[in-house]
Amino acid sequence: MMVSGIWSHSAKDDRTIRIIPKNPIPTFLDAIARGGASVAFIMPEHIAKTGPFKQTPETIGSGPFRFLKDEFVSGAAAAYARFDRYVPRQEPAEWTACG
Repeated sequence: MMVSGIWSHSAKDDRTIRIIPKNPIPTFLDAIARGGASVAFIMPEHIAKTGPFKQTPETIGSGPFRFLKDEFVSGAAAAYARFDRYVPRQEPAEWTACG
């Protein structure tokens, strides 16, 4: 179990995490589920440990498109291509989740 100043967290299995806040945070689920400007990013530990003033060393995605790093122009353009091996989940879509 990892402990930070505001919560502890652990991995139950490869697909489940457990987060226990030090104090109640009534808006926590809304904050991590929001599909707006304040996005909660969950990333591999080795990337999360990247220093705060260093760019992350790799791009990882999880969806129907893949990032085309060779076509990226900082501040001007980003390109994506269909990810042929993407398999959507089977439940119906609900706003920014599922399906």
